[in-house]
Amino acid sequence: MADKSSSNVAASGKKVLVVEDQTVINHMLASLLEQSGYVVGVAEDGMEAINMYNKDRPDLVLMDIYMPHLSGLDAMRAIYKINPDAKIVIISSDGHQDVISKAMKLGAVDYIVKPIKAARLMQVVHKYLV
Repeated sequence: MADKSSSNVAASGKKVLVVEDQTVINHMLASLLEQSGYVVGVAEDGMEAINMYNKDRPDLVLMDIYMPHLSGLDAMRAIYKINPDAKIVIISSDGHQDVISKAMKLGAVDYIVKPIKAARLMQVVHKYLV
């Protein structure tokens, strides 16, 4: 993960992995987090997320559910095998209660429904990293 300097002391050194198959959303989330002083890594599918998590050990993962190659829920299971204490927030356009419940039962610490509002995203990120 590339280091992005910032004057935000609270975020200093904290790593966030954004896992989203839509490039526009990936860049938007990464930019917002970097502006707040976080070190950000980006993955576009579940397999890449697992590999990056294993290598970089981010402090927080923002994970979409529906992605090619490996779903976010399957990637989340694999990450929890690497580190049972990982903090994973699901970001998804699927706001159905059964999907949210399933993600939370699998260990997600929070769930954000798209479209993502910057204030909500930062509130959740700060909750788990500051």
